Amino acid sequence: MVPKIGMIHWMCDHTRLDNIRNEVIRDKVGVTHIKNKMGETRVRWLGHVRRSSIDAPRRRCERIDFPDVDEI
Repeated sequence: MVPKIGMIHWMCDHTRLDNIRNEVIRDKVGVTHIKNKMGETRVRWLGHVRRSSIDAPRRRCERIDFPDVDEI
């Protein structure tokens, strides 16, 4: 879980009035950005789906044939 930036400012004994950028605070504490954590979660879920059986309901969309759509 990623703590909210306000809590991180509080942990470092800073207030918003100190005008310290969020990136500087995150680097100081060693906390990653929320976008990175969301990306990790998506990749983990994709691996979970890919390991499931080809007959699993969540993988049915891979077998759908769309005749009017060109391959990418």
